[in-house]
Amino acid sequence: MYYTIFIVAIIILVPSCLYVVRGKTAAILETFGRPHTRSVAPGLRVKWPWPITSIVARVNLQLQEIHADVSVKTSDNAFMTLPVKVQYRANDDGVGAVKAHYELEVPEKQITSYVLNNVRQTASGMEMTELYANRDSVESQVQTALSEQFARFGYIIENVLVDEPQPSTEVRDAFNKVIASKRLMEAARNEAEAARIKLVGAAQAEAESKKLQGEGMAQMRTAVARGLEEAMETMQKAGLSSDVAIQFLTDTNRIDAITNAAAHGNTIIIDVGQVKDVATTAALLNSIKK
Repeated sequence: MYYTIFIVAIIILVPSCLYVVRGKTAAILETFGRPHTRSVAPGLRVKWPWPITSIVARVNLQLQEIHADVSVKTSDNAFMTLPVKVQYRANDDGVGAVKAHYELEVPEKQITSYVLNNVRQTASGMEMTELYANRDSVESQVQTALSEQFARFGYIIENVLVDEPQPSTEVRDAFNKVIASKRLMEAARNEAEAARIKLVGAAQAEAESKKLQGEGMAQMRTAVARGLEEAMETMQKAGLSSDVAIQFLTDTNRIDAITNAAAHGNTIIIDVGQVKDVATTAALLNSIKK
């Protein structure tokens, strides 16, 4: 009779004494409702039978991730949304796993609340451009603060990742307008520079043209002077005085000018020269020919 009772007791109690803790898991035990100070590591384990000792929880030791979109206001009054990811896990030492189970009721929610608070506080002291350029600084500050805060609750903060800030619609529109304005200003500067280059080129071309015209005119005047010199010598050899020769050349130039001016037929020429000057010129021509 007693033997049968003993066998039945063993059959009932042994299964409650043996238990398996799976990998990346920590078992939390209580004896008569009092928590054990250390969790139980993975493997086949033995405990006092129920109801003396019971398994009250199994803590997940795997790396977990929380995602939160944090709305922030920068120091230059720009409203942004920061996508933040927090990678965390329960401490896998015996004491840490026990704290992770008992200290926080809903760790995901409490970590998220702390992240929102800390990110807003950090971002409020930065300008919008700094927030884009110094995301690493935000990650570092938030991770340091979270690690210090949650280490005493049995959690390890492995990483805090801050993705690219997302500006509000108003900020995005204003930023696009600024960029468009800068592009228009740059285009205007380019157009002004192109116009300046054209003007400089035209001025240089005009200067070069005038230079060439001047050189041509100088050569022409040299040739005219040489011709006049030869004409003077010829007339002096014919026995004409210098005054008469000069008068002759003057009248000849006047007649040439009148002829050229009247060549187009639409110009009225009024010659103020005297008839006797013309006669004198004709006589001089006849004397030179002889």
